[in-house]
Amino acid sequence: MAQYILAHDIGTSGDKATLYTTEGCYVDSVVSPYKTYYSNGCWAEQDPADWWKAVCESTAKLMEGKNPQDIMAISCSGIMLGCLFLDKEDRPLKRSIIWADVRGAEECEEFVRICGAAKVNEITGMHATANATIPKIMWVRKHWPEVFSKGALCVQAKDYITFLMTGRHVTDPTDADYYQCYDLAKRSWSGEILSALHLPESILPEIVPSTAEVGRLTEAAAKQMGLVSGIPVIAGAGDGPSACLGAGGVKAGIAVLTMGSSSGFGFMSTYNKSDPKARVPVGPGVVEGICGIGGAMQAGGTSLQWAKDTLFDKSVPINEMNRIAAESPIGANGVIFLPYLIGERSPLWNPFARGAFLNLGQGTGKADMVRAVMEGVGLHLGTIHDIVSEFGTIEQIIMNGGGTKSDLWCGIICDILGVPLKRYTQAEESTSFGAAMIAGVGAGIFKDFSCIPSMLGEYTEITPNMENHEKYEEMKVTFKQMYQALEPIYNRINVTH
Repeated sequence: MAQYILAHDIGTSGDKATLYTTEGCYVDSVVSPYKTYYSNGCWAEQDPADWWKAVCESTAKLMEGKNPQDIMAISCSGIMLGCLFLDKEDRPLKRSIIWADVRGAEECEEFVRICGAAKVNEITGMHATANATIPKIMWVRKHWPEVFSKGALCVQAKDYITFLMTGRHVTDPTDADYYQCYDLAKRSWSGEILSALHLPESILPEIVPSTAEVGRLTEAAAKQMGLVSGIPVIAGAGDGPSACLGAGGVKAGIAVLTMGSSSGFGFMSTYNKSDPKARVPVGPGVVEGICGIGGAMQAGGTSLQWAKDTLFDKSVPINEMNRIAAESPIGANGVIFLPYLIGERSPLWNPFARGAFLNLGQGTGKADMVRAVMEGVGLHLGTIHDIVSEFGTIEQIIMNGGGTKSDLWCGIICDILGVPLKRYTQAEESTSFGAAMIAGVGAGIFKDFSCIPSMLGEYTEITPNMENHEKYEEMKVTFKQMYQALEPIYNRINVTH
C-alpha cells in the first residue's frame, strides 16, 4: 500500500496541491485558482478565505480514489513578503497585502531614515525594500489605524494555512527573513529594529525551523480538507527557498535560477553575512548551515504574460510566444526591454521603476517585442548572476519554474550567462517537491535533504553559444545604461502615481 506526502504551494495565482510517495516520486497535482485584487497602481491583495477554500478544494480533488489514512505528512510553501493582520480571535482584519504590492514605498524611506540603510542591511542581510513586510506594517499603522490597533498578529500565507490546519501560529526562518526585522546573525527577531520603529514583537509569530512539526491536523481542518486528523503538519518554507531546495540546492556551490511569475537567482553558500554593497540579499536557507545569496526580480514570467495579454488576442496561448519570438533574431532587431513592470528588487531596489521598450521603429514587429521581453528578463537575471558570482565559485546552475518549459527562453538565458545550465524534467514542480521534502524530513521519513538530487530524475544540459554570449554582453551594457538614464524620470513621475 502506497504512502504519501501532501504539499501545498500557496502561490500568486492559486494553490497547488501535490502528492508524492514516501520515496519522493511525483503522483499527481491539482491547482485551485483564486483572484489577486490589483488597484491604485501599486496595490496587490488576496483574500485569505480564498487561500483556505483553494486548499480544501485542491486537497479533496487530489485525494479522489485515495485513502486519507495514507497521508504521512503535510507541509506548505507560499508567497513571501506579505502582510496579513489577524485580530485576537485569529480572524483576518483585511485582505492580505502580497509580495507584488509596493504601497509602502514612503514607509520604506522612513524605515531607512530611522534605522539607517547600512544598519538594516547589516542586521537583516537585505537592502530595505518596499516589498518587505515591515514597510507594509508601517503603512497599515499610518493609513489603517483601526486595523493596526486591532491587529494581534501579522502573518504570511503559508503560515496562516498552517495555523488553520493546526491551531498554532509559527513562521520559519526563510519567511521571517523577508519581514525585514529578522537578525541574520542571531537567528531571531531584531529587537533593535523593532524598538527603533516602536513595533511590539508580540505582533510577530514564533520562529521555528522549516522542518519543525507545528502540530497535528485538527479534526475541523481534516473534515474540510477531506483528510483524517492527526497527520503531522510541518512548518515549511517560503516559495523561493522551497523551490531552491526542490531543484537540488542542497549544498554550497549550487545555484538555482528560477523562472516563475517573479524570477530569481539563488546561490547556496556558507557565507552568512550581508552583501557590503547591499545589492543582493543574503538569507537563511532550509538546509542547516547554508544561506541563500541572490536576488529576485518582480516580473519575470509576469513580463511575458503581460506581453501576451497586451499584444495578442486573449485566445492566443502563452506557449505560442515561443514560436513568435523565434521569428526575431538575437538582439530583437535592436529592441531592448526593461522588465520592471511592478518596480524592481535586486539589485535596483526601486519600487518606482517601470517597464520600457527602447529603439522601437516603424519596422518593429510583435516578434521583436516578445523576444525583447524574453531577453530583458534574461539580461536582468544575468546582472544578478554577475553579482552573486563575486561571493564564491558557482559549481552548477539548475533551472526551475514554469518558464523552463520554453526551450527558446532557456537558451536565451544560457547564452546571456555564458555557462551551462541543468534542467530537470520536473523543473516546474520544484517548489512543491521542496515542500514535500521538508515535510518528509520533518516527519522522519527522510534522514536529511542529501537524497534530493537522486530523486530528481532525468535532466538536459543546455550549453551556451559563446558568439551569442559576446553579443549579449554588449547588450547588457546598453540595458544597464537604459535604466540609469530612466531612473530619475521614474523617481519623479511615479512617486505620486
